Amino acid sequence: MDSSKPTQAYNNRPLLPLRDQLTDSKGDFPFQGGFETMGSDPDVGSISSQRGRRAVDPINEVEIRRRNDNYNSFNYNQPPKDTLGWNALIDEGCNAWKAVIAEFLGVLVLVFIGCGSCVNWGRPGEPNVLQIAFAFGTARATVCTVIGHISGTHVNPAVTIGLCIGKKITPAKAVFYIVFQVLGAIIGAVLLNFAIPDSLNDGLGQTHPGPHVTKWQAILVEAIITFLLTLTVFAVCDELRKDIKGSAPLMIGFVIMTCHIMAIPITGSSMNPARSTGPAVVMNNFEHLWIYWVGPIIGAIFAGIFYILLLHKEEEDAVKIASVNARATGPQPDPASYQYDPATPIGISTASNQSVA
Repeated sequence: MDSSKPTQAYNNRPLLPLRDQLTDSKGDFPFQGGFETMGSDPDVGSISSQRGRRAVDPINEVEIRRRNDNYNSFNYNQPPKDTLGWNALIDEGCNAWKAVIAEFLGVLVLVFIGCGSCVNWGRPGEPNVLQIAFAFGTARATVCTVIGHISGTHVNPAVTIGLCIGKKITPAKAVFYIVFQVLGAIIGAVLLNFAIPDSLNDGLGQTHPGPHVTKWQAILVEAIITFLLTLTVFAVCDELRKDIKGSAPLMIGFVIMTCHIMAIPITGSSMNPARSTGPAVVMNNFEHLWIYWVGPIIGAIFAGIFYILLLHKEEEDAVKIASVNARATGPQPDPASYQYDPATPIGISTASNQSVA
């Protein structure tokens, strides 16, 4: 092969032949020591007696490799990093649209059923805290079961942001999720507004701080209950957690029910910015809406950081545990099965201990 010709070209930038990479502009060898013998082996001899043979000092050989690496350090052969995930989102194509539409429908159903349980039909003792908590919890569990395999059923902008902080969803996809979640909440509130008589429409279940509750107290409560919700989502969706048994949708539903029972008298227990946005837009009342965005988002961000830093099992630990179990109970799945598949959505799955979303 002719060493005077470029050996490879990419983006109109030829890679220099080895001879040109090892010499300077004058054709001289640039490294200290030049062409020298490769030790005391008499069969090697000097450069003058070994024409056409390049004998390089070992120290200079390292320098040669370093300079070659520097020459190619512009990563011409590597695509730019997709930090925000736009390219990955484009590559998903129809699957990405299915996921965002699933999120739209999920929040629509959640708002229609959950906020519908807040309507006062004039009967004594209704609506009560247990009724509302049960409606929101079971609605969320049902939605998780129906669309979990498509989008992961975040159905909550705060949860989506928390999972994005935990690198379970790309920022680009998170943006689309949040937009369609809010749209779904608005449409759900519109449908609910048409479905109930005007005489019973007292706010479509809008959330607002309770009596004598300050805005900062409301933010604190919303942050804490959303923190707990997001931690639970991380736990049941952690592909390395094999100790969690049972239904992930039911676990999420129970957490929502528990937090609603505690927080409804204090803040209305939103835990979900989209859930509060839908009724606020339809009723044109935005007085307290910012509380139900700031509080849940703060809680979700802290949950994502907290779980990844302190509660998330490292892959090496999971492999070690699998190895111990294999010796104790027999053959176990290949450790490679613990690898996260980026093509699989992150969130709530209908199967036990399986992460989708």
